[in-house]
Amino acid sequence: MPYILKQYYPVRNILFILGEGLLILLAIMGTTLLYEGRQEMLFALHLYTLRALVVTIILQVCLYFFDLYDLSRDSKIDETVLRFIQAVGTSCILLSPLYLFVPSLLIRNKIFLTGYLIVCAALFIWRLLYYLILQQRLFAQPVILLGTGRVAEDITREIENRRDSGYRLMAFVGTGSPLYNPNQAPVLSIESESLWDICQRLRCQRIVVALDDRRGTMPVENLLECKLQGIEIDEGVGFYETITGKILAEKINPAWLIFSDGFRKSRAQAMLKRCIDVALAGTCCVILFPLGLLVALLVKLDSRGPAF
Repeated sequence: MPYILKQYYPVRNILFILGEGLLILLAIMGTTLLYEGRQEMLFALHLYTLRALVVTIILQVCLYFFDLYDLSRDSKIDETVLRFIQAVGTSCILLSPLYLFVPSLLIRNKIFLTGYLIVCAALFIWRLLYYLILQQRLFAQPVILLGTGRVAEDITREIENRRDSGYRLMAFVGTGSPLYNPNQAPVLSIESESLWDICQRLRCQRIVVALDDRRGTMPVENLLECKLQGIEIDEGVGFYETITGKILAEKINPAWLIFSDGFRKSRAQAMLKRCIDVALAGTCCVILFPLGLLVALLVKLDSRGPAF
């Protein structure tokens, strides 16, 4: 499982974000090649690449802050288009003071405008294709839930209701009816078929143990057989935290808190965090300083009294 800052992200989501960044970069580079020519492009390739890279990073940061990388919910088309326009406009505003202080990064107007139009068209097609992939649950990892109780219900809701969960529920293994089963996944019993046989038949490589009460109900021998065959086995509460970033507080075992790490930060981590905070704050102050002066001037011209 890929983790970024201790948060799980499905592989296809990471590829989507990286692919979108590559599209933006190629769009700006392609537009530059169209207007500047091949010889000029090769002569200053590093500079043109740096310019395109700066635009790519700032635009993707704006897309992130306008929740356009939150793929877990269904958004209306008009709402998505509005947020996309806001993100593009904000990226232009952020690029303006950067070009003022670092003129070498400046992109010619016609290259910039044409490139942004191509970027918008490319991202529209790219996102449309990805939404189709999410709707069809393509490239999602199949999982089997061992249990049909409350924990299984919570996990099923996250898998089925989050389009970007990265998982597809293949079956429940238990004795009762699941509390939540919108897609009517089959309920299987290990009395007639071993857990390993079920995994082979459904071509599943992951089992999530979501039993509300494990005393006397955990099929230890079946789980050990699957483990020895290379099947990944996850504990239900931990799996829920992995895909949601939240904890099932009512199901936490006190031993998990006692023996887990992460409650104490090392000195190196604290210093690194402080350096990053200061660097980001200083950079934002420098970039937004001209905009702050402009706002203060407009306030002063528009109303009486001090600007601040």
